[in-house]
Amino acid sequence: MAPAVSQAKTNNADRAIRLLCFCILATVGMAAIAAALLVGSLVCYSADQALLDTQQRRIEALQLLQRQQEELLANSKKPSVIERAAISHLNYTLRDCDVECSQKLPASWPELEAALTQVDHRQQPAQSLWWQRFSENLIQRPRHRILLGAFGSVLVVISLAFFYRPR
Repeated sequence: MAPAVSQAKTNNADRAIRLLCFCILATVGMAAIAAALLVGSLVCYSADQALLDTQQRRIEALQLLQRQQEELLANSKKPSVIERAAISHLNYTLRDCDVECSQKLPASWPELEAALTQVDHRQQPAQSLWWQRFSENLIQRPRHRILLGAFGSVLVVISLAFFYRPR
C-alpha cells in the first residue's frame, strides 16, 4: 500500500509541475505575441493620451482666466478693482499720489514677463516609462517585432506540446 501512496504523491507533484510550467510558458508566449502585435497601437495610445493631458491643462488654464475676467467685469463699477488691475498689469500710477508713494515696477519687468511666458510655453519633457521605450524600440526595428512574435508562438507550442496533457 505504501508504494501506491508514494506513486499518487509523485503523480500529483508531476501534474503540479507540468501545470506550473504550462502556465508560465503559455503566458509568456501569449504576452510576447500580444506585445509584437499591439506595439503600434500602444505607442499611438500613449501619444494621444499625452496630447489629451496637455489640452486638458490648457482648458483648465483658460477656464481660470475666464473666471478671473468675469469677476473683474462683475466688479467693474468699483473703481478700486479697476485701479488695482491697472497698477498690477499696466504699470499704472495713481494721479493723486506723490512720486514716493507710488509703487513702480522694476525696469526688468517686461523681460521677466517674457522669460516667464517662454517657460510656460515650453513643454515639460515627460519621462518615458519602460514600456514606452520598449514599444518605441520595437517600432523602429520591425525584425525584432517579428522575432518576438515568433518566439512567443514557439513558447506557446512548446507549452502545449510538452506540458499539456488532457485527461
